[in-house]
Amino acid sequence: KSIGISPLLVIRIFDRERSPCVKIISFSAPRSFYICMGMIDCCFALNILLGILMHCGRWPGEEWFPARLKRWCREVFEPLAGGEALFSDDFYLLHVK
Repeated sequence: KSIGISPLLVIRIFDRERSPCVKIISFSAPRSFYICMGMIDCCFALNILLGILMHCGRWPGEEWFPARLKRWCREVFEPLAGGEALFSDDFYLLHVK
């Protein structure tokens, strides 16, 4: 049995109860829902950590890993730990250099 993914539309960023959120509308279901932007930031960082953990036996020995780890720290982990947002309102990463 296959699982279908419904197309989604991001309507706009707004302040809902003092937290930046995104309103999402599903085309296949007559409903909408909200996602807190802070949760998107946390999930992004956690996915990087998950990748590192899943490949901890191989990635540290790869040539590209030390530079990439420094970049992840500078662009993702340090800003997030400092309470800064990772994504702009149009979903571009803010701290990429």
